[in-house]
Amino acid sequence: MSSQQSPFLEAQYGWPYGSNGWSGGMDENLLKFSFMFDGNVDSVVSSLPAVSNGAAHFLTTDNRFYFGVNGIWYSSPCPKNFIFKIKSSGDFYQFDGTSASQINNPAQTDARLDAVELTVASLGSAAFEDVSAFATSAELDVVEGQAQGYTDALREDLGDSSNPAKGAAMVGRGVVAVDSIADLLALPAEARREDLRYSVLGYYSDTAQGGGEFYWDSVSELAVDNGYVLAVTGVTVGRFLRKRVGAKTPVQYGARPGTEDSTAAFGDLLASLTDNDFVDFEGRTYAVASGQLSVTGVTNLNIKGSGAQFNETTTAGDTLEFTSCNGLRVSDMSVTGLDTFSSWQADSPTDRRYFIRVNSSTNPKVWGVAGEAKRACVMLYQCVRGKVYDVDHIGFMPDLDIETDSQANNLPAVEVAGGRNNQVWAVHAEDHGSAVLIGLESKAPVVFSITGYNLHDNGVYVSSGRRAKVFAVDVEKVKGQFIKMRGSLNIAFGSGGEGSQTTGFGVSGNGAAADEYGANGHGNILALCNGDSLGASGVDSAAQDGLYPRDTIISLNSFENLTSTADFAAVRSTQERGGVYIGNIASKTQTSFAYLISKSPTASDIALPVIMGNVSVGHAGSNGAFRLQNLSRAVVLANSSDTVGASVECVNCDDSVFIGNLNIDGTRSVNFDSASQRNVILGQRGSTGAPTGAQNAIMDNYPQAGAEPITSTPAFLNQRTVVAGVPYIAVGVSSAADWKQISVT
Repeated sequence: MSSQQSPFLEAQYGWPYGSNGWSGGMDENLLKFSFMFDGNVDSVVSSLPAVSNGAAHFLTTDNRFYFGVNGIWYSSPCPKNFIFKIKSSGDFYQFDGTSASQINNPAQTDARLDAVELTVASLGSAAFEDVSAFATSAELDVVEGQAQGYTDALREDLGDSSNPAKGAAMVGRGVVAVDSIADLLALPAEARREDLRYSVLGYYSDTAQGGGEFYWDSVSELAVDNGYVLAVTGVTVGRFLRKRVGAKTPVQYGARPGTEDSTAAFGDLLASLTDNDFVDFEGRTYAVASGQLSVTGVTNLNIKGSGAQFNETTTAGDTLEFTSCNGLRVSDMSVTGLDTFSSWQADSPTDRRYFIRVNSSTNPKVWGVAGEAKRACVMLYQCVRGKVYDVDHIGFMPDLDIETDSQANNLPAVEVAGGRNNQVWAVHAEDHGSAVLIGLESKAPVVFSITGYNLHDNGVYVSSGRRAKVFAVDVEKVKGQFIKMRGSLNIAFGSGGEGSQTTGFGVSGNGAAADEYGANGHGNILALCNGDSLGASGVDSAAQDGLYPRDTIISLNSFENLTSTADFAAVRSTQERGGVYIGNIASKTQTSFAYLISKSPTASDIALPVIMGNVSVGHAGSNGAFRLQNLSRAVVLANSSDTVGASVECVNCDDSVFIGNLNIDGTRSVNFDSASQRNVILGQRGSTGAPTGAQNAIMDNYPQAGAEPITSTPAFLNQRTVVAGVPYIAVGVSSAADWKQISVT
C-alpha cells in the first residue's frame, strides 16, 4: 500500500505495518530533516544551477529549498517565518509566506542596542526627572502662559455657535448643527468636510419637519433631487447627501403640510424614486395641483399614505400617475377635488381625471383610497393581475330625482381598461356616475362586493371584454342598471338593487363585428339576482349598437314592483337566440308583460330558447304574463302565473313545444295567434286557445281547447284531443270523420 503525505515539509508517513518499499520515502524524509536542521544555503536564486552534491539553494520562483544529493535535486517547501543563512556571507533571511527578505544578524542587533544605551546614558537622569535641564524657570513660565492662551482661544472657538467655521467644525468627526437646508448650503467651503456630520433641524427654518443627518461627499456629481442629494450654488463637484433612515417622505423634499402648494416638492420626490423604494406620506395633509405628478419605469414601489389627504388646487388631470411600474403598491390615502356638477358640465365632461392612475403595469395593487369631488378615483389601464380594493368615492352629482346628465357614464369610481386578470372589490360610490367600469376588451376581470347610492349611470358596467365575473353587487337609486354586461362569456350572480329608473340588469353585445350568427356577445349568465322598484325591465337582453347577444342564461332571478306600463318585462329579450330562462320570479309587475321573449320577425336565424319553471305573481299589465313572439323551436315548460287572461301568449311562434304550463286562476294557460304553426301543446292547466295555424298538435290539456277540433279535419296523423271527457285520436287527415274515439277499458 502507498504512504500518505504530511502537510508539513511534504514528508511521507503511514506505511502499513509489515509492508515493503518504504525505504525510498524514508530516505527522502531523512534528507529533508537533515537539511532543515542545518538551515544553510549557498544562495538565493531565481533559477537552479546544475546539480552538485551538497549544494543548497532557495528558489524564489516557487519559494522552496533545493539540495543536491548524489546528482539529484531534492526539494522541500519553506515554512512561513523560517530563518535561513547564506553560507558564504553569514547573512540571515526570513520567509514571510510570500518572499524571503534579509534581516539583521545577531551581531547587527547587538550593535543597535549598544547605540541606544549610549544615547540614554549621555542624557543623564534629568531626562526623566527635571525639565530644568532643558530651560530656565522664566522661560518655562513664558511657555506656560502661551499654552494657556492657546487653550483659552481654542475653548472659545469650540464653543462658538454663530460662526459655522468654528465650533464642531473644528473637530474631526464632529457634528455641525444648523436650522434649515438653506443654512446647510450656506456653510463656507472650509466647513464642508468629509470628516464632519451635519444635523439639520428642518427643511425650512420655521419648521422641525424634513430635517435629518447629512454628510459631505467632495467628489460626488449625483443629480440633485432637492431632498437626498443637495448641491451648493456654484459648486459643480461635491454634494451634501442625506443619510437614509426608513422611508422617503414629502417633507424631506420641501413639502409643507397644510394649505401651501407642495406640487414641486412632490415632483422632486417622485422623480427621485428608484426600484424597490419605499415612500411614506405620513398621514399629513398636502395641497397639490393635479395633472403634474407621475412616475415611469420604476418597479416594486411602495407608496404608503398612512392616512394622507390631498387637497387639489387645480382640476387639470390625474393626481398621481404611474406608468410601467411593475409590482407597484399604493395605499391608505384620499383626495378632495374641486369638481362640482356645474363645473364638470362646463369643462370637458367626457374627460376622465383620476386620483390614482396606473398604466401598463404588472401586479399593481391600490387599496385603502378615497375620493371626494373628483371625477374618478382609480384607473388600471392595460394592466395585468392588478388589484384595486377598499375604495370609497363620493362624487358631486345632484339627487337623481332632481337632475342628471347623460355624460355621467364618464364618471366611474374605479375603471379597468384593457389588460387581463384584474380584480376589483370592496368599492362604494355615491352621488356619482358608476361604481365600477370595465372596458377596452378587458379579459377575465373579477368584480365583487360593490355598493352604490344615487348613481347616474350604472352600478357595475362591463362595457366590453370577455369572461368577466361580477357578484355581490348591491346598489340603490340608479339611473341605469345595477349591472350591465356587454361582450361574451361574462357571469353576474348574487347581486341586486332597488330603485332603478330604467332596467335592473342588462346583457347585450359590445358593438364589435358580428359573428357567424349575426350576433355579438354570447354565453353570458345572469343568476341569483334580484331587483325592486324598477322603472323599466328587471333584466333586458337586447341589441347594442345594432348587434345582439346569443346563448344567454338568465336563471333563478327575482324582480318585483316594475312600475312602468310600457312594453317592458321582468325578463325581456328582444333579440333572442339560444337563450335559457329558468326559475325566474316576476312579482307585482305593471309592465305590459311579466316575461317577453322575442326576436325580430325579419331575422332568419332560429331562436331556440328554453323557457322553464318561471313564475309570474300579481301581473297587472295589459297583456299576458308570458309573451313569446317570432320564436322558432322554443321549449316552454312548467311556467305558471295567476294572470287573469292568458298566461302564455304566442305570436307567430313555430315548431315549438309547450308542456305543463299553468294558469292558477283557471283561465287560459296558452293562447296562439293564427300565424303560429307546427307547435306541440301538451298537458296545459288552464284552457288552451285553439291555434288556427297549420299543423298544431293539441293533446291532453285541461280543460280542452276553446273550439272542439273533432268538428274539423285533423291537422296531422295521431293528433289527439279530449271532448267532454272522451278522448279522440286522428287516424287520417282527410276529413272530420278521421277523428276516432279512444275506448277506455
